[in-house]
Amino acid sequence: MSRLKKITGQNLVIAVLSILLVASVIFNFTGAWFTDSYLDDTHSIKFGTLDLTNESVVAISSGGDTQNMMPGSTLTISVNYDVIGDPNGSWIRIKVDIDDGGRSQDVSLTSADPDYIKMGAGSASEGYIFKQTKLPEDTDGAATTETVDFTMAFTGRDFDNEYQDAVITYRVEIAALQGSYINTLNDAITEFEYIGAAVPAI
Repeated sequence: MSRLKKITGQNLVIAVLSILLVASVIFNFTGAWFTDSYLDDTHSIKFGTLDLTNESVVAISSGGDTQNMMPGSTLTISVNYDVIGDPNGSWIRIKVDIDDGGRSQDVSLTSADPDYIKMGAGSASEGYIFKQTKLPEDTDGAATTETVDFTMAFTGRDFDNEYQDAVITYRVEIAALQGSYINTLNDAITEFEYIGAAVPAI
């Protein structure tokens, strides 16, 4: 009698294991988990541009003739420009490079416009001139072109005959930086310095 019970117990274990094996095979074939997926269409974004427009530089001598300057003369350099592309305005940096041929006398450059400041010695932006407020985006073409005047002065007694028949050259560089996400002048100066002296043009 005990022999029969033992065989019956073994058969029961085998039967249970067989059922589990069959169930495992069935689930492996059918997949135990429901799944689904979705692949969206490709979307694109486009960056805008920042564009200096209506640029011009006009020089007017106090003597009326830029080709016959004298010690004591002054030269007014009018820099005109607009910027389009950023509805939040743009930060402006200007540099007037003056080459006096390596002579010993300095040629001073100033602006009477209080909105423009020139960075002094010791600054990483020494010699650059910054507009202290953002220039609003140009929305009406050349009707409201920004203009800033710089005065180049040749102080009379500081110039000797070394300057007779001499040629002094100057070149104006205007750089614009987006106003969006750059909220203060100090931040703008830092970003200009990060970009470097030569701001890439588009």
